[in-house]
Amino acid sequence: MSANVQPAPTSQRIVTNRAVAAFFILSSAWSLYQRVRHVSARFRVPEYFWAPRVFHGAAGIALDLLMSIGLMVVMLGLFASTRDRVEKTGIAMCGASAVINPLKMLFPIYAAAFWWVSLGFLMTFFLASVAVLIRLSRTDRRLGNVIDPPTTGL
Repeated sequence: MSANVQPAPTSQRIVTNRAVAAFFILSSAWSLYQRVRHVSARFRVPEYFWAPRVFHGAAGIALDLLMSIGLMVVMLGLFASTRDRVEKTGIAMCGASAVINPLKMLFPIYAAAFWWVSLGFLMTFFLASVAVLIRLSRTDRRLGNVIDPPTTGL
């Protein structure tokens, strides 16, 4: 007699290790710190999409545009590869904060408003990263992957 055996549904996650979750927390905290460090920058309109221009003229614009498109492709790929809602929220907020610079360039009068929106995106990315670590720690404890203390042999 053969039974139809179906594998248990596992949620597809990008972050399966606590060290990777800690890296995401540190990188999101660093991004948030860099944004808050210069509060006066909220009125500055950037001259580049994602990274400062290394080359001048059309080559610098093309390289910056390619880097921005590449970053968005990576973010969309990460977003599509996970089914965890918390991870999707973090990835979306990280990508949205990167999209803000071109919008600041298009609408320079609203640069301060875009700065505050980007700050909110980065804060949400930080909170989602912390939530992923907490959820991962709870899952590890529930599965019994916690390291047991050594026994004394008595």
